[in-house]
Amino acid sequence: MVNKEYFSETYLNAYYNERGYVYAGWLGYLTIEQIKSGCELVLSIVQSSRSSLMIVDHRLMSGTWSQSLKWLDTNFMPRLIEAGIKKIGFIHSKDPATQYSLNRFLELNDKYQAQVFSNQKTAESWLLGFNHPSLNSSTLTLKSGERHHIIPFEEIDYITSNEGVSQIHFDGELLTTNYTLSEIVDLLPRDQFIKIHRSFVVNSKEISNIHLQSGGKYTLYLKRIPRIAIPISRSNIHSLKEKFGI
Repeated sequence: MVNKEYFSETYLNAYYNERGYVYAGWLGYLTIEQIKSGCELVLSIVQSSRSSLMIVDHRLMSGTWSQSLKWLDTNFMPRLIEAGIKKIGFIHSKDPATQYSLNRFLELNDKYQAQVFSNQKTAESWLLGFNHPSLNSSTLTLKSGERHHIIPFEEIDYITSNEGVSQIHFDGELLTTNYTLSEIVDLLPRDQFIKIHRSFVVNSKEISNIHLQSGGKYTLYLKRIPRIAIPISRSNIHSLKEKFGI
């Protein structure tokens, strides 16, 4: 399972995985000195393995690490990206302070792809391009402008797309991104989100009713935004009816 290099400290386990990515698992409450020292160890593994993929695991980490954000942004991350890292899967901690620091960190850098997961299996699947995410994933992470945004799946109502620009409607808010609809769909759990039209994807848990209009056209309505009618294409109505037993 583990190849090339392995570092184990009281606050960090880091190694090159034979599947082609660098793993860094942080432990406990961390000082800025420990974060700096651990990051240098991780960088040395990236440089020797020449991997472009990484998993950063915060499940056993506690407390804030916001005190290191400036150093990470201006010192470490530019060197990590220069060493070749292009894609990082983060596994989040249940500690709110640790999660908050991760959210702030993701807003700092737009030079790599990032996604947040709850376990290593789904993080690895995304990292290596396998079918993803499973029910164990809980958030969608997307870049818009200079920021990365983390949106819980449960808060998403629907997603629209027009001329390569997508809009995510969630929790009464709107996020515009240059991700295509297909790219976003690939990051969503397929049993929860349904493409009902070439330009619309909806959260199936939020569907309140499906309405047949004159001329044989269908629309649907969502629980949290009941006044908006969303069109259903003829090619998608059959699979939608099957899902809901209509």
